[in-house]
Amino acid sequence: MKASTIAAAVAGVLVIAVAGVASATQTTSSLQVYDGVQGDMISGNGIPIDNFTQDSYADSTSGNTIYVSLKARDRDTGEANSQAGNVYYIDPGYSSTNTSKPNLEYDYQFDPGNDGTTDYYLQMKVDFDPSAGTDFATIGGNIDSFWATTDGFFPNGTDGTDHAGTNAWNTSAVPYVISNSGNLGFSFWSTAFGKSYDPNQSGDYEIQFNVFDPTDTAFLASSTIHAIVGRPLTVSVPEPGEIELMGLGLLLIGGLTWRSRRKQEHLA
Repeated sequence: MKASTIAAAVAGVLVIAVAGVASATQTTSSLQVYDGVQGDMISGNGIPIDNFTQDSYADSTSGNTIYVSLKARDRDTGEANSQAGNVYYIDPGYSSTNTSKPNLEYDYQFDPGNDGTTDYYLQMKVDFDPSAGTDFATIGGNIDSFWATTDGFFPNGTDGTDHAGTNAWNTSAVPYVISNSGNLGFSFWSTAFGKSYDPNQSGDYEIQFNVFDPTDTAFLASSTIHAIVGRPLTVSVPEPGEIELMGLGLLLIGGLTWRSRRKQEHLA
Protein backbone atom coordinates (compact mmCIF):
# COMPACT_ATOMS: atom_id res chain seq x y z
CA MET A 1 0.00 0.00 0.00
CA LYS A 2 1.30 3.46 -0.91
CA ALA A 3 2.05 5.90 1.87
CA SER A 4 -0.29 8.43 0.23
CA THR A 5 -3.15 5.90 0.35
CA ILE A 6 -2.59 5.23 4.04
CA ALA A 7 -2.41 8.94 4.75
CA ALA A 8 -5.74 9.48 3.04
CA ALA A 9 -7.34 6.70 5.07
CA VAL A 10 -6.01 8.11 8.30
CA ALA A 11 -7.18 11.60 7.37
CA GLY A 12 -10.66 10.22 6.78
CA VAL A 13 -10.76 8.83 10.32
CA LEU A 14 -9.54 12.08 11.82
CA VAL A 15 -12.24 14.27 10.26
CA ILE A 16 -14.77 15.71 12.76
CA ALA A 17 -17.81 17.01 10.91
CA VAL A 18 -20.66 19.29 11.88
CA ALA A 19 -23.33 19.62 9.18
CA GLY A 20 -24.17 22.95 7.60
CA VAL A 21 -21.11 25.04 8.52
CA ALA A 22 -21.69 28.67 7.57
CA SER A 23 -20.34 29.85 4.25
CA ALA A 24 -17.27 32.06 4.15
CA THR A 25 -19.38 35.17 3.50
CA GLN A 26 -21.83 34.62 6.34
CA THR A 27 -21.16 35.83 9.86
CA THR A 28 -22.92 35.53 13.22
CA SER A 29 -24.04 38.98 14.26
CA SER A 30 -26.33 41.13 16.37
CA LEU A 31 -28.71 43.27 14.30
CA GLN A 32 -28.33 46.95 13.65
CA VAL A 33 -30.18 49.30 11.31
CA TYR A 34 -28.63 52.33 9.70
CA ASP A 35 -29.45 54.71 12.52
CA GLY A 36 -26.08 53.52 13.83
CA VAL A 37 -27.34 52.69 17.32
CA GLN A 38 -26.58 49.23 18.69
CA GLY A 39 -29.19 47.43 20.74
CA ASP A 40 -31.96 47.57 18.18
CA MET A 41 -34.58 44.83 18.18
CA ILE A 42 -36.43 43.28 15.29
CA SER A 43 -40.15 43.96 15.08
CA GLY A 44 -41.99 42.23 17.86
CA ASN A 45 -41.93 42.35 21.61
CA GLY A 46 -38.73 41.30 23.34
CA ILE A 47 -37.19 39.21 20.55
CA PRO A 48 -33.40 39.03 21.10
CA ILE A 49 -31.25 40.52 18.34
CA ASP A 50 -28.20 38.29 18.81
CA ASN A 51 -26.91 35.16 17.04
CA PHE A 52 -28.26 35.98 13.59
CA THR A 53 -26.60 34.51 10.50
CA GLN A 54 -25.91 37.53 8.31
CA ASP A 55 -24.70 38.17 4.78
CA SER A 56 -24.01 41.51 3.13
CA TYR A 57 -23.49 43.17 -0.22
CA ALA A 58 -21.39 46.30 -0.71
CA ASP A 59 -22.20 48.45 -3.75
CA SER A 60 -18.91 49.63 -5.23
CA THR A 61 -20.56 52.65 -6.87
CA SER A 62 -22.57 54.09 -3.99
CA GLY A 63 -20.47 52.67 -1.17
CA ASN A 64 -23.64 51.47 0.56
CA THR A 65 -23.84 48.04 2.23
CA ILE A 66 -27.07 46.07 2.60
CA TYR A 67 -27.59 43.15 5.00
CA VAL A 68 -29.83 40.07 5.16
CA SER A 69 -30.14 38.17 8.43
CA LEU A 70 -31.80 34.97 9.65
CA LYS A 71 -32.05 33.12 12.94
CA ALA A 72 -33.93 30.01 14.15
CA ARG A 73 -35.05 29.84 17.77
CA ASP A 74 -37.33 28.28 20.34
CA ARG A 75 -40.58 30.25 20.43
CA ASP A 76 -40.61 30.42 24.22
CA THR A 77 -37.00 31.36 24.95
CA GLY A 78 -36.06 33.49 21.95
CA GLU A 79 -32.87 31.47 21.47
CA ALA A 80 -31.79 28.13 20.08
CA ASN A 81 -30.68 25.39 22.49
CA SER A 82 -27.28 25.55 20.84
CA GLN A 83 -25.72 26.87 17.68
CA ALA A 84 -22.83 25.90 15.41
CA GLY A 85 -22.28 28.49 12.69
CA ASN A 86 -25.50 28.73 10.70
CA VAL A 87 -26.95 25.58 12.33
CA TYR A 88 -29.54 26.09 15.11
CA TYR A 89 -30.71 23.25 17.39
CA ILE A 90 -34.37 23.53 18.39
CA ASP A 91 -36.67 21.51 20.67
CA PRO A 92 -39.47 19.63 18.89
CA GLY A 93 -43.14 20.00 19.75
CA TYR A 94 -45.32 23.00 20.49
CA SER A 95 -44.81 26.20 22.41
CA SER A 96 -45.58 25.93 26.11
CA THR A 97 -47.17 29.39 26.11
CA ASN A 98 -49.21 28.91 22.93
CA THR A 99 -49.93 25.24 22.38
CA SER A 100 -51.30 25.86 18.88
CA LYS A 101 -47.92 27.17 17.63
CA PRO A 102 -44.92 24.93 16.84
CA ASN A 103 -41.86 25.64 18.95
CA LEU A 104 -39.63 26.30 15.91
CA GLU A 105 -39.67 29.94 14.83
CA TYR A 106 -37.36 32.00 12.67
CA ASP A 107 -36.60 35.72 12.65
CA TYR A 108 -35.45 37.65 9.62
CA GLN A 109 -34.39 41.15 8.68
CA PHE A 110 -33.40 43.05 5.56
CA ASP A 111 -31.40 46.19 6.34
CA PRO A 112 -30.97 48.69 3.45
CA GLY A 113 -27.91 50.32 4.99
CA ASN A 114 -28.01 54.07 4.34
CA ASP A 115 -30.18 53.60 1.25
CA GLY A 116 -33.86 53.58 2.10
CA THR A 117 -35.02 54.26 -1.44
CA THR A 118 -34.03 51.23 -3.55
CA ASP A 119 -36.93 48.83 -4.09
CA TYR A 120 -34.98 45.57 -3.77
CA TYR A 121 -36.48 42.18 -4.59
CA LEU A 122 -36.54 39.92 -1.51
CA GLN A 123 -37.09 36.16 -1.55
CA MET A 124 -37.86 33.80 1.34
CA LYS A 125 -37.45 30.04 0.88
CA VAL A 126 -38.64 27.68 3.64
CA ASP A 127 -37.92 23.95 3.56
CA PHE A 128 -40.65 21.56 4.70
CA ASP A 129 -38.70 18.31 4.13
CA PRO A 130 -37.32 16.94 7.42
CA SER A 131 -34.82 14.72 5.57
CA ALA A 132 -31.49 15.78 4.11
CA GLY A 133 -33.31 16.89 0.95
CA THR A 134 -35.32 20.08 0.50
CA ASP A 135 -38.96 20.85 -0.32
CA PHE A 136 -39.10 24.63 -0.54
CA ALA A 137 -42.06 26.96 -0.42
CA THR A 138 -40.88 30.23 -1.97
CA ILE A 139 -42.30 33.71 -1.65
CA GLY A 140 -40.82 36.83 -3.17
CA GLY A 141 -41.44 40.33 -4.43
CA ASN A 142 -40.26 43.90 -4.37
CA ILE A 143 -40.30 45.71 -1.05
CA ASP A 144 -42.70 48.46 -2.06
CA SER A 145 -45.19 46.41 -4.07
CA PHE A 146 -45.19 43.21 -2.02
CA TRP A 147 -43.49 43.11 1.36
CA ALA A 148 -44.68 46.51 2.55
CA THR A 149 -48.26 46.17 1.33
CA THR A 150 -49.24 42.59 2.21
CA ASP A 151 -49.76 43.23 5.91
CA GLY A 152 -52.08 40.24 6.17
CA PHE A 153 -49.27 38.05 4.88
CA PHE A 154 -46.15 39.50 6.48
CA PRO A 155 -46.94 42.50 8.69
CA ASN A 156 -44.11 45.00 8.96
CA GLY A 157 -43.42 48.66 9.52
CA THR A 158 -41.92 49.52 6.16
CA ASP A 159 -44.77 51.03 4.18
CA GLY A 160 -43.81 54.64 4.81
CA THR A 161 -46.45 55.27 7.47
CA ASP A 162 -45.96 55.80 11.17
CA HIS A 163 -46.34 52.66 13.29
CA ALA A 164 -46.61 52.37 17.03
CA GLY A 165 -43.46 51.11 18.69
CA THR A 166 -40.05 52.14 19.92
CA ASN A 167 -37.86 50.39 17.34
CA ALA A 168 -36.01 52.56 14.83
CA TRP A 169 -37.82 51.09 11.82
CA ASN A 170 -41.30 51.42 13.32
CA THR A 171 -41.47 54.97 11.91
CA SER A 172 -41.28 56.39 8.41
CA ALA A 173 -37.78 57.66 9.22
CA VAL A 174 -36.39 54.25 8.25
CA PRO A 175 -38.20 52.98 5.14
CA TYR A 176 -37.55 49.73 3.31
CA VAL A 177 -36.47 47.72 6.35
CA ILE A 178 -38.12 44.30 6.44
CA SER A 179 -38.16 42.74 9.90
CA ASN A 180 -40.41 40.01 11.23
CA SER A 181 -40.75 36.46 12.54
CA GLY A 182 -42.11 33.35 10.86
CA ASN A 183 -43.40 29.92 11.88
CA LEU A 184 -43.72 26.76 9.79
CA GLY A 185 -47.11 26.21 11.42
CA PHE A 186 -48.70 29.33 9.88
CA SER A 187 -51.85 28.38 7.99
CA PHE A 188 -50.89 30.11 4.73
CA TRP A 189 -48.10 27.58 4.13
CA SER A 190 -50.86 25.01 3.77
CA THR A 191 -53.47 27.12 1.97
CA ALA A 192 -51.10 28.86 -0.45
CA PHE A 193 -48.46 26.17 -0.99
CA GLY A 194 -49.95 22.88 0.19
CA LYS A 195 -47.13 22.45 2.72
CA SER A 196 -47.46 20.90 6.17
CA TYR A 197 -45.14 20.80 9.15
CA ASP A 198 -45.12 18.23 11.95
CA PRO A 199 -43.42 19.88 14.95
CA ASN A 200 -42.77 16.49 16.53
CA GLN A 201 -40.86 15.25 13.47
CA SER A 202 -37.11 15.44 13.93
CA GLY A 203 -35.35 16.87 10.93
CA ASP A 204 -33.15 19.40 9.17
CA TYR A 205 -35.13 22.38 7.85
CA GLU A 206 -33.29 24.85 5.61
CA ILE A 207 -34.39 28.49 5.43
CA GLN A 208 -33.05 31.11 3.02
CA PHE A 209 -33.53 34.88 2.87
CA ASN A 210 -32.21 36.25 -0.44
CA VAL A 211 -31.91 39.72 -1.91
CA PHE A 212 -31.77 40.62 -5.60
CA ASP A 213 -31.67 43.87 -7.52
CA PRO A 214 -35.07 45.54 -8.16
CA THR A 215 -35.53 43.66 -11.46
CA ASP A 216 -34.92 40.25 -9.83
CA THR A 217 -32.05 39.53 -12.23
CA ALA A 218 -28.87 40.14 -10.23
CA PHE A 219 -28.30 38.14 -7.04
CA LEU A 220 -26.80 40.27 -4.28
CA ALA A 221 -26.76 38.44 -0.93
CA SER A 222 -28.22 35.49 0.95
CA SER A 223 -28.54 34.30 4.52
CA THR A 224 -29.03 30.52 4.77
CA ILE A 225 -29.63 28.64 8.02
CA HIS A 226 -30.47 25.09 9.10
CA ALA A 227 -32.93 24.47 11.92
CA ILE A 228 -32.20 21.05 13.42
CA VAL A 229 -35.32 19.94 15.27
CA GLY A 230 -35.13 17.21 17.90
CA ARG A 231 -31.50 16.29 17.36
CA PRO A 232 -28.72 17.14 19.84
CA LEU A 233 -25.43 18.63 18.69
CA THR A 234 -23.08 15.66 18.30
CA VAL A 235 -19.43 15.40 17.37
CA SER A 236 -17.99 12.27 15.81
CA VAL A 237 -15.60 10.49 18.20
CA PRO A 238 -13.45 7.64 16.85
CA GLU A 239 -14.30 4.15 18.13
CA PRO A 240 -11.52 2.10 19.80
CA GLY A 241 -11.06 0.13 16.59
CA GLU A 242 -10.67 3.35 14.62
CA ILE A 243 -8.06 4.59 17.09
CA GLU A 244 -6.12 1.36 16.59
CA LEU A 245 -6.37 1.83 12.83
CA MET A 246 -5.03 5.36 13.17
CA GLY A 247 -2.10 4.10 15.20
CA LEU A 248 -1.37 1.34 12.69
CA GLY A 249 -1.62 3.81 9.82
CA LEU A 250 0.80 6.21 11.47
CA LEU A 251 3.25 3.37 12.12
CA LEU A 252 3.04 2.24 8.50
CA ILE A 253 3.56 5.79 7.25
CA GLY A 254 6.61 6.10 9.50
CA GLY A 255 7.96 2.77 8.29
CA LEU A 256 7.49 3.60 4.63
CA THR A 257 9.14 6.99 5.13
CA TRP A 258 12.13 5.31 6.86
CA ARG A 259 12.48 2.72 4.08
CA SER A 260 12.31 5.47 1.45
CA ARG A 261 15.09 7.41 3.15
CA ARG A 262 17.24 4.27 3.52
CA LYS A 263 16.78 3.47 -0.17
CA GLN A 264 17.77 7.01 -1.16
CA GLU A 265 20.86 6.82 1.06
CA HIS A 266 21.80 3.44 -0.47
CA LEU A 267 21.47 4.72 -4.01
CA ALA A 268 23.54 7.77 -3.13
